[in-house]
Amino acid sequence: MPFALTSPTEPGVTRTYTAGKQLSDENVDARVLSGIHTRSVDEAGITLGTNVARYVLQNTGRLLAARQVAVTAPAPHRP
Repeated sequence: MPFALTSPTEPGVTRTYTAGKQLSDENVDARVLSGIHTRSVDEAGITLGTNVARYVLQNTGRLLAARQVAVTAPAPHRP
């Protein structure tokens, strides 16, 4: 699904993407070309973020159930 983003630092500039990967690739290129990061570090970050997102989406029910139990469980008695 195509989407567009505007730039807070360049008024009037709008970038249009057809996939999230396009945005990620452009972001990695910008960081590498500006000398902020190395390509391998940014690509590792994208892989990590993708894996975390996948885990959360696959385990949402279990993760939310565990949080609900923790929130509704009585506080331990402290003398």
